[in-house]
Amino acid sequence: MKIRTLKKEILFKGKGLHTGEEATLILRPRKEPGKRVFIKTGESEIDVPFVPENFTADYRCIALKRDEKVVLTFEHLLSTLTGLGNIQCDIVIEGKEIPNFDTSSSYFVKEIKKTGVEETGDISPFKLKNAVSFSFEDNKEIIFTPADSLKVTYIFKKEKGLEGTLTLDITPDIYEKEISRAKTFIFFEEIEEVRKKGLGKGGGEENVLVFKDGKWVNKEIMTYPDEFLRHKILDLLGDFSLLNYPFCFHIIAIGTGHRHHLEAIKKLRRYLVREEIDIKEIYHLLPHKYPFLLVDKILNFDDKRIVGIKNLTFNEEFFQGHFPENPVMPGVLMIEALAQTGGILIAKKLEHRRENILFYFAGINNVKFRRPVLPGDTLIMEVEILRWGGKVCKMCGRAYVGDEVVAEAELTATMVEVKK
Repeated sequence: MKIRTLKKEILFKGKGLHTGEEATLILRPRKEPGKRVFIKTGESEIDVPFVPENFTADYRCIALKRDEKVVLTFEHLLSTLTGLGNIQCDIVIEGKEIPNFDTSSSYFVKEIKKTGVEETGDISPFKLKNAVSFSFEDNKEIIFTPADSLKVTYIFKKEKGLEGTLTLDITPDIYEKEISRAKTFIFFEEIEEVRKKGLGKGGGEENVLVFKDGKWVNKEIMTYPDEFLRHKILDLLGDFSLLNYPFCFHIIAIGTGHRHHLEAIKKLRRYLVREEIDIKEIYHLLPHKYPFLLVDKILNFDDKRIVGIKNLTFNEEFFQGHFPENPVMPGVLMIEALAQTGGILIAKKLEHRRENILFYFAGINNVKFRRPVLPGDTLIMEVEILRWGGKVCKMCGRAYVGDEVVAEAELTATMVEVKK
């Protein structure tokens, strides 16, 4: 897959869908993978990390929330960047909301195509090896299956007389023609509630589709006969852009919205595969050896974060002596597995100067064990570097079985040079 970016900077000005206020948006070319977002105030720009934890779905949209600052309605812009081929850029916003124009993403598409995009290199997208699903209240569900290209299916469960299913392959051409012009929609019964919350001030029957008593009130502004389904797919693509990396699999969403997608993204990251590290490479990266090597494979990693797995069989030596009648994995070994996973990330960062360096534990804080880990479980270790200065590295780690956290801790390691 190619990395793509803008040929030059683009400036947008317009009103927000929810605030109704004018805002200014600038997209700047970026050659490196990923997106960055800046909140502009006067002459200063605040760099906010583009991670799901800095976004919320509390305002009927995907909103950036950092301390006291909130910027609404990122999903239509992000959807465009994903739909047009995973465009990488810096996003600079001055105002309380991303401009929304006609509540579709067509204006973003038009201006980006006018400016042009260019390829800056190759990249391996996030993929899946196995199907993963997450369930929510009211029988809502989202399913991810391995695929050779990006595809989305949205199933709108019957609500107030509206229902349907649509599947689309996602390519720049299909996105522009089949998705980008789909406008936001609302049920008539929800309008008063939205207004009471101080939202929807930039919306009206001229730019938002309204469904009442089994029919569309303002059908004349529709572009597609199944526009509500296409807008659901538009929103979903924007939501999953928060992975901040190209992805390639089939997403099947059943009745889900922004909140469900945001929850799913945080869980899905543990199952994504990009640059795998197999046991042979792990054997050379870590000083640990059998029977104390507790990482079988690394699924993906970047500069600050890594995900690894440990498959637990009944034959593990510690099960034979740790409550043999009811074997459970010792909690201290779960923490050790997290530390080894973090150690692999450190080793990769020190690729060219690690031969005479070891990292030792210097501290363990806020350790919690949530439930026993048993033979047959697959332990998923997710570790993130919090700080790294000089010879000390501080990390936070969580171990999961399925979607359930089984252990977590803050880990501090110190670098020691050894003679060989």
